[in-house]
Amino acid sequence: MKRRRSIALILTLLLVTLLATTTAQLATATSVESIVVARQHNGLQHTLAVDSAMRLIERLVVDDASISRDLDAVGSHALDLAVGTCDVRVRVTDDGAKFDVNAFADDGSERQLKRKLRRLARSVRMPMPELDIRPVVDEEALDRRIPWFDQLFDHVQPTEVFRWDDTSVDAVWSDVISCFGSGRVDLRRASLPVLSAMLDDLDRGLARRLLQDRNRNSDSKTSTVLADLAPGIQSEVQSRIGYDLQRYALSITTSIGGDTRRWYVVATINESGTDIHHRGQLQW
Repeated sequence: MKRRRSIALILTLLLVTLLATTTAQLATATSVESIVVARQHNGLQHTLAVDSAMRLIERLVVDDASISRDLDAVGSHALDLAVGTCDVRVRVTDDGAKFDVNAFADDGSERQLKRKLRRLARSVRMPMPELDIRPVVDEEALDRRIPWFDQLFDHVQPTEVFRWDDTSVDAVWSDVISCFGSGRVDLRRASLPVLSAMLDDLDRGLARRLLQDRNRNSDSKTSTVLADLAPGIQSEVQSRIGYDLQRYALSITTSIGGDTRRWYVVATINESGTDIHHRGQLQW
């Protein structure tokens, strides 16, 4: 009889444990499902918030000189806004002023591109991840052979490419390189490290001379330095530089409660309209 009672007690305890475990699993599953549903519901609000931020930036670029002044003075422009229940943080940089990797994406240029990226990393004191250059093979599919950052690096960390923290002063790759141009860098705002990387194979001192000339003639869209170059080098340099390309990179953070998402948008914006080269949520 005692043995039967012991067995019954053990079975009862097992049943209670099983019920508790099942209840906990159901509660966990319900909690996870509610989070998934909430994120799906928030998705539209996040997307609309990015749309609103884009519309505001487009208007400011065309009608307000504040973005242009900040880009000229400090290299970026930041603003905060609320769209319904979504908090939005936008950081604008001049994408045209960055090293254009597509200027060196032709077949046979891989070694040169790697050398230039290593030099750029040393110049701005960034970590140098392992390089793995993988241009798009089908050139008709895209107008750029290197359309995204992960076609340059192997096993790179997202925080090495994108600015995850607005308070950080350390450079990241998206600060100094662009995958969205047609082979030219904007002389209006290009830094010495970027311009040197673009032109060092043609003339190692040319970048410094161009910037000195730019600083003396800040309102001029042409450079007197170019006139002193040999015709062959002059035409090659002119194919790699431009002035006021009006292509902007927008790092956007949208937050609804604890649901935070990051986006990267690159667009040419001027009075004629907006041409979006890339828009996407950062999911590495």
